[in-house]
Order: sequence, then C-alpha cells, then structure tokens
Amino acid sequence: SFSTLDDKQVWLGNQLELLWTLETGIIRHKLLVGAELSRLTDVFTLEFTGGTAVQLDNTSVEVPSQQTGFRQFFQNVDASAVTIAPYILDRIELHPKAELLLGGRLDVLTYEDERSQQFFDLQGVPFVVDFETERDYTKFNPMAGLVVLPTPELSLYANYSAAFAPPSTQATVDPQRAANDDYSDPEESRQIEAGAKYQMLDGRLNLSAAYFDIEKTNIEIPSTITAGTVELGSQTSKGFEFEA
Repeated sequence: SFSTLDDKQVWLGNQLELLWTLETGIIRHKLLVGAELSRLTDVFTLEFTGGTAVQLDNTSVEVPSQQTGFRQFFQNVDASAVTIAPYILDRIELHPKAELLLGGRLDVLTYEDERSQQFFDLQGVPFVVDFETERDYTKFNPMAGLVVLPTPELSLYANYSAAFAPPSTQATVDPQRAANDDYSDPEESRQIEAGAKYQMLDGRLNLSAAYFDIEKTNIEIPSTITAGTVELGSQTSKGFEFEA
C-alpha cells in the first residue's frame, strides 16, 4: 500500500499571563493567571491505495495495480479549530521545605470542517460523500503537585495532570454519524509521576529516579472500514526512569 498527503497548516495564537505574590497568614502564594487564544486551520488532501494483507512468513509481495481487487480512498478537508483556554496555577509555600501546586485549565474549543471523502469498492465503482461537521467542546483539566525538600541536596516530588487535544483533522468521519452530531470524543490524557532528585559533589553530579503512569484515550488508530484513521484507540505507558 502507499499514500500521499498534501497538507497546509496555519496556527495563529497568543498567550497572556499575570503573576503576583500574596500572603494568607503564614502561607505564601505565587499565583499565575493566564489565557490562551489560538486558531488552527488545516487544508489537506490525503490519498491512499492499498492491496490485500500479506502474511509475515510470505516474502512474495506484489505491488498493487490500478485495477480491481484493491481499495482506493481519498479525502479533501478544510478544517479550523478555535481554542479559548483560561488557566490558573497557585504555587503555595506551606513550609520552607514544602511547596504545593494547584491549578487547572478550561479549554473551550470550536471545531468545524468541510470534507469530501471518496471510496472505491472492490469492483472499482467510486462514490463520493460531501458534508460538513461542527463540534463544540468544553473540558476542565486539573493539575496538582507536591515538592518536599528533606535536605538541601534531596528533593521528593509527585504530580498529577490532565490534558485535552482538539479532534484530529485527518481522522475519518462517518457521514451518517455526523448527520446526527454523533462524533468520537477528542483525545484526552492524564499523567501521574513521582520521584526523587539528589545533588552530589556540590551540584556537579545530579541523580534522579521517577515512576510515571500515562494514559491516553481516543487516540488515532487505523480504521478497519476505511483506509483512514479513527479516534477510538487507547494507550497506557508505565515505568521507571533513572538519570545521572
């Protein structure tokens, strides 16, 4: 199988942040408040030609020809995504040796596109579907973290965060589901990490160890129906990291 992609993307955006320090009793706060405004446009044509599946133990491979017995697919898409995202982060000094981070981000997303999807059945008969989609999403993503300094050389930390991504422009959309405003959810992720950092030799040697757990949902995976992709996959990564 082989594919071609002619893609033009333009991203415009800006970010505004305000930072100030205040005290509530014996606790000191470093407060960061900001907002992000962005617009992404994506205009592309994706073409795909695929043959039948090949077994790994069969080294005889034939290049697909422009005849029946294989599937062609292409889609033309003109898409845009506008994101408005206010956020806040409070760095709280609980103790000279302990800091707490609390915050979150509210993503308000408007996505729309015009797309033309063409298919060829196994008899080589083409059909084209032209349609538009429009989707609105609102998602709050929290974050929290804790840093403890038992000694000047040793720091212990733990954090949690969640994230949200706009829908993929290249994911195939089912026209029937689109007519009923029934879409796959956009990609979401969450991350948990905990670890320790240690300085030696007056800071000339740094050691670190961490455990991480990352989970993503609604990621792009190959479609079993078309030659494109669908946002129905999931992925989990867990492990340890050591650095010196």
